[in-house]
Amino acid sequence: MTKTNNYFDQLLENLIIGCERQELQPYLSQKFGYHLVQLGADTKDQLLTSSLIQHRVCIVPPDEVNSTPLFKIQADYKELPLLDDSIDLIILSHILEENVTNEEILAEVWRVLIPQGQAVILGFNYYSFWRLAPQLKKLHEKCIRFQKPRLVCQSLLKQGFEIIAYKTFCYRPPLINPNSLRRLGFMETLAHFCWPFGGAIYLFVVKKTVTTLTPIRPSWHLKEVVRAKGVVQPSRRNFISE
Repeated sequence: MTKTNNYFDQLLENLIIGCERQELQPYLSQKFGYHLVQLGADTKDQLLTSSLIQHRVCIVPPDEVNSTPLFKIQADYKELPLLDDSIDLIILSHILEENVTNEEILAEVWRVLIPQGQAVILGFNYYSFWRLAPQLKKLHEKCIRFQKPRLVCQSLLKQGFEIIAYKTFCYRPPLINPNSLRRLGFMETLAHFCWPFGGAIYLFVVKKTVTTLTPIRPSWHLKEVVRAKGVVQPSRRNFISE
């Protein structure tokens, strides 16, 4: 997520990260494993505070400067420096909306996840009223990019992921005043029932499902060829199947 504007920095700090942390908390607090990777960094490692997985790594682009306290690796998202089938959980924090090569990124996520491993995808919802907010129109394509969840869903299914959960959240206006945001907190509960797919941020939880094949032994058996009395016992080449 690129930050090039003071208004967006405050919006990120006061509203966006707080909403994302609140939505991730119930999920991360129940997910066990050995290795967790976050693609794209928040400013203070706030998204993963509730995770039970102790070994956490953050991967950011080579040209991004970030002061996240997580152990950081600079790498291309299309060529993750991770072993196949090695990661239990991956968090994609506003990564797909910044790249046109989403299929290559999702292919890398599939490669490094263990079988039955899971990924969480966060992004800005195209169908949110945030897209019409005057203060965000100037930031469009610079700090914040909106993406249609339907297209994200198609890309995930095409890659072979199983979609476990989907929701949108963050219904409050894009304000930066903490007091105003606090007073409008009721909108999160009310809008969830009135307009469940109109939240500013979408969330997908997907799983890498690998189909295993069980070998089945053949049911046929060999039958001895009928031979006349005194004829030499035939070899197994002279056996035929029933």
